[in-house]
Amino acid sequence: NTALTYLYCGSNQLTSLDVRANTALTLLSCSFNSLTSLDVSRNTALTDLDCFSNQLRELNVSANTALTELDCASNSLTTLDVSANTALTFLMCVSNQLTSLDMRANTALTELYCHSNQLTELNVSANTALTDLYCFSNQLTSLDISRNTVLTELSCSDNPGDGESTFPVTAWFDTKPENLTVSQTSWTYGGKTITIDFRKAE
Repeated sequence: NTALTYLYCGSNQLTSLDVRANTALTLLSCSFNSLTSLDVSRNTALTDLDCFSNQLRELNVSANTALTELDCASNSLTTLDVSANTALTFLMCVSNQLTSLDMRANTALTELYCHSNQLTELNVSANTALTDLYCFSNQLTSLDISRNTVLTELSCSDNPGDGESTFPVTAWFDTKPENLTVSQTSWTYGGKTITIDFRKAE
């Protein structure tokens, strides 16, 4: 089926999926299956890839430079390289095992959902178009959103912060704007109450 442009095959019991000949695909949705691998190296026309809730241990999207939306949540990924995906506006990589995430090339990104991983740092200084940032339940000690001035949704709870009482967030404001919704301003981590400490960038 080499002329296929859309393929929806989610919520089955697939253990393998071969789309190497489907080079016209622009949308592939194969979520809620049991895939352990997925080769999309020949699907260079893909703009939308949804492969969440599988058993993927790796995902190579370096050839998919047209991608605008990527959802690879709830897999077993330890790394994710999106440096070639400069057109991305939406990235969902929730509930994996990521320890780092390089977003410097993704300047068009408006929504980033990277919570429930093992991130120790998160640099979103290049992502100035971000409106939604969900990075809760990681290992972050601080966060800098001073260049994300159009941000309207922020969720950064359940991170260790300084380990004592505060989670330092460097921001662009003195007083939190009314249009910025922060889902949770304090939480318990390691038996201690951690509170967001917004600090205006110097």
